[in-house]
Amino acid sequence: MGVRRRLLRELLSSLKYIKNLTEQQIRTSLWRGEATLSDLELEPRKIQKLFFDSFPCGLEILKVTIKEVTVRIPWRQITTHSILIMAQDVEVEAMVHCEDEAEWRAVVAQWQRDFLRSQQTRADNGPVSATLTAT
Repeated sequence: MGVRRRLLRELLSSLKYIKNLTEQQIRTSLWRGEATLSDLELEPRKIQKLFFDSFPCGLEILKVTIKEVTVRIPWRQITTHSILIMAQDVEVEAMVHCEDEAEWRAVVAQWQRDFLRSQQTRADNGPVSATLTAT
């Protein structure tokens, strides 16, 4: 039991969205296809960047907590049924910034540059189409 929890903790911690995940916060039943994570605190800056293109620019996420996340994987029907992820008691603490706050505008401007750079990189690395012409 401890090895599975440790592996799952390492996997989830590598995503960098969850703060200080411990093995005690994880309950798993691999054969039933179920995992439950409890009392989670997420990294606010990582969540802010994840949803950058969805949130208004003046909204800063300060804290995100989730009482419980349950993941159910229907192993026997994996090709016909969906994986179910349920979150209970999600709390988001945020602050609204005014346009005149220079420091916040600088942070948002950097996120915009990073976002545009990632979009350009994605476009540059996309499928290459070539046109052949006979000479």
